[in-house]
Amino acid sequence: MIKIKDLTKVYKSKKKNKCVALNNINLVLPDTGLVFILGKSGSGKSTLLNLIGGLDSVTSGEIIVNGNNLQTFSEKDFINYRSSTIGFIFQDYHLIEDLTVRENIAISLDLREEYNPSKIEEALKNVDLEEYGERFPSELSGGQKQRIAIARAIVKKPKIILADEPTGNLDGKMTQLVMNILKEISKQCLVIVVSHNVLDAHSYGDRIIEIENGQIIEDISKNKEFIDNVKIENEILYIPSQKVLSEDEICFINSNLKDKKFSSLSQVNDKFKITNDIDYNDNIQALDESNLSMKRIFKLCNSFMRSKIFRMAFSAFMIACIFVILAFCQTIIMFDSNNVLTDSINMYESGYILNKYNEDAYLKNVNILEMNDNDKKVFNNYDNLSYPIINYGIQIQKGNNSIVKGKKFSIIGNSIYLSQSSGTIIVDETFLNNKYGINGKVEFLAGGYEGDKSGLIITDFMADSIKYHNLTYGYSGYDHLIGQFYRSKYKQGYINGIIKTDYKEKYSELIDEYLSRDMKYTDAINDKRFLDLINDIYYNYSFCYTTNKNFINDVNINKTCEVLYLSNVVVTSPFHDGMEINASDISGSLWANKASKELCNLNKGEIIMHYNTFSNIFDMDYRSTNANFEPFTITLKTHRYGDINTLNPLHEKEYTVVGISDEIESNIVISDEDYNELYSDQYFEYGFYFINSNHVEDILYLAEQNGFDYISIYSEGLSTMTRAVEVFIPIFEFISIILCVGAVLILVNFSMKMIKDKMRDIGILKAIGCNDKSIIITFGTQILIVGLLTIILTFFGYLIFVDVANDILFESLKQLAKNRIVINLKFLKFNAIVMLINIISITLLSILSIAVPMVTIRKIKPAEIIKADD
Repeated sequence: MIKIKDLTKVYKSKKKNKCVALNNINLVLPDTGLVFILGKSGSGKSTLLNLIGGLDSVTSGEIIVNGNNLQTFSEKDFINYRSSTIGFIFQDYHLIEDLTVRENIAISLDLREEYNPSKIEEALKNVDLEEYGERFPSELSGGQKQRIAIARAIVKKPKIILADEPTGNLDGKMTQLVMNILKEISKQCLVIVVSHNVLDAHSYGDRIIEIENGQIIEDISKNKEFIDNVKIENEILYIPSQKVLSEDEICFINSNLKDKKFSSLSQVNDKFKITNDIDYNDNIQALDESNLSMKRIFKLCNSFMRSKIFRMAFSAFMIACIFVILAFCQTIIMFDSNNVLTDSINMYESGYILNKYNEDAYLKNVNILEMNDNDKKVFNNYDNLSYPIINYGIQIQKGNNSIVKGKKFSIIGNSIYLSQSSGTIIVDETFLNNKYGINGKVEFLAGGYEGDKSGLIITDFMADSIKYHNLTYGYSGYDHLIGQFYRSKYKQGYINGIIKTDYKEKYSELIDEYLSRDMKYTDAINDKRFLDLINDIYYNYSFCYTTNKNFINDVNINKTCEVLYLSNVVVTSPFHDGMEINASDISGSLWANKASKELCNLNKGEIIMHYNTFSNIFDMDYRSTNANFEPFTITLKTHRYGDINTLNPLHEKEYTVVGISDEIESNIVISDEDYNELYSDQYFEYGFYFINSNHVEDILYLAEQNGFDYISIYSEGLSTMTRAVEVFIPIFEFISIILCVGAVLILVNFSMKMIKDKMRDIGILKAIGCNDKSIIITFGTQILIVGLLTIILTFFGYLIFVDVANDILFESLKQLAKNRIVINLKFLKFNAIVMLINIISITLLSILSIAVPMVTIRKIKPAEIIKADD
């Protein structure tokens, strides 16, 4: 039974205006029967129905159903109440379009964990639609939809059925069918019908309640003594008021009218009378628990997704595209050049070199600087891997007195043979036996370990380099080189022994092909055999060795080369509005001599320039005489090899060109003081040679912290690309912020749109007793599936994107450095940390995108959702 006491419902509009929908309603409704609530639109009849059904909240008063006061209900109680006690039949059917007829009916049983196929079939039979179970609502007529809505309401055998305008959209025949079904149902439970149709109310209703302006103006019940048929008594034809005549009754009237068996007509109005008070039974009836099983939830979720697969996949794809780009940006931001160097070492190099440039500790006339105590200790933990290198070696051609920063050797013209060695490594016999030994023992082609304490052990490759360049000292075999100084003018490079290597056997065909000019350098640098040879030259053949632990003290350090090799020189031109000109690209490397050995002594900051050098750099034809010469100022910058475009040159200073001459031996002549400054900036003093890549990451970290530079034949290519990547980091940081915000907005917007699109279904589910948890799981699962698909697409998209980006970087590098050695490294790698961050982000965003709309949905009453949809 239902008892309504002093019920009032007030709505507030957005403008805060109050609308009284119901005003102090008092009613008692029985356990069974068909009750009609009549009234004009806006009278409050649907509001009353929604309040009884627990779809909306009461402003004041009480509604007590089977002893339960709805005012005391929690949200969970309302859910259980709607699930177990109430069955809804809506004017617009409110079937869930993604579910079949059978699934729409089954959901009412699922909520009570009473799923039974026979009950579903029985409900379909009661509405005469047994053959329509597998159809979708879109395949049904209006009358069929309404009957399915009735079947959904009655299948769980509720105590109360609430029908809001159940025949409002139906024709006369279908209206009669639906009303007959409801009339039959009302024998077992209470059926409350909201309607405009007075005729239906009088024809089928057991009780009629009329509402106007939120108040009850009439409450009548069917007279149990009334006989609802057409009759003739005392020549009077009695017809019940509001009766719909059947064909038989019409024939009866016409027949008696023809025979003149009645003389007058009277309408019988005592079918309804004022409702008497009903005693209310206040015994509390417990509410059954509403609980949709996980199996049914996922089945429901699957049903919802059937028509949304493409949209979900497309949404996942679009979101994944954002996260792929975001992951790529994060990879750029987290780019670590040390990792690239580590990969280079691990993949291509048999050893690696770390050099120290001690620019502040330059000693005049000394080009070997003993390591300071701190530098000696840096790699103490790696003594078994490292050997010291000093800036001292064999000079084969004039000018190549030492090892320039970043450039260990050069290939001259079409020659593979070197014009200078790459420095001297202080080693032991074990080192040489392991590196060059045949059956564990070094084979000397001439000399051996013994000899001058300042003497060097060189490879046969370096010996062949001396032969190739045809020094004036003559060459009659390896023995001829033992005891020689190269270049003897500067007392550097005394030779004690020549080690046999396998380079001739290993690369003879390649060397012959290259030296005969059948292979161009531009082609050679893309040939793996050539790269292997260069790698061996750089890390093995080009070094000099000594087993003398006191070599630094024993070597003659009082003489030094007086010709300075300057690489990567940029000159500002006073003749071109201060434009910077890359002099090295125009004239090759510049050579500088001290003024004291040339035409005259120069003051600090003064330069004499060779005529050809001037003409090549400035593209101006000055005569070699100084008759009309006027001094001019230039800024000269020298850069580390491969760093011509950096903002931090090794050396930058203004010089005054005080003369142009074609009689000097070098490109420029500078003062002794300027020479010493340039020298200290240009050359490394010492370093370490590491024999393998064990602990390379740790060692590179120590090197970076202590001012040691990693130098490689691949340095220029690596440096060019790492700088190119690093320069974009600030840009990608900004893009990442934008993408993060965009990803949040898109995913939340997607979930909000999906929830909005399903708002009607959510309202229906809540109306029939589905709890918020089940709704969250049902719709949240779809969002999580989109999130999971996004993660999968992001993972593979990230893999592909990084590979494509690396290919583009590599091809770009080859175009930028056409005549340089370029190795195929992965500058950008799939970063597991980045992927993990994005997986977590997508998961959190998915959860957030579920939580935000669901918090809103929980606050909205089902009636508001359904009204909004209507």
